Amino acid sequence: MGSSISTEVREAVGTVTPDLLARWDTEPTAIQLALAALAAAFPEHAGLITPRIRRMASEQADTRVGAYALLASRLVARDGAAALAIAREIDFWDSQLLRVDIDNELTSPQLRALHVLTEAVLNAAGAVRA
Repeated sequence: MGSSISTEVREAVGTVTPDLLARWDTEPTAIQLALAALAAAFPEHAGLITPRIRRMASEQADTRVGAYALLASRLVARDGAAALAIAREIDFWDSQLLRVDIDNELTSPQLRALHVLTEAVLNAAGAVRA
């Protein structure tokens, strides 16, 4: 039952993702970062914002935002090995993240990297955890 609920939620979010990503140019950097993470979770919808994510990574190089955008860009490109390498770096220096077993090979490199990105973006946004 849990799996079908997860599938239903993913499908529901996936249906609104293109409209959300289309708002990129009207949103401030913090929301753009959240949109980059959304694109990383739904790379099939990333299309037009992919260059914007790469530009954010380049323009914000050597900052947290730049590192998170770089990770998102590698996930959007479906480059699991590069994404995992970047996620490992972030996991190493970002002490505010909830720790995850980044070397757990029971999950895909993309999923492990996406977990790090999600934690980083939520943390950067000041999200409150229950």
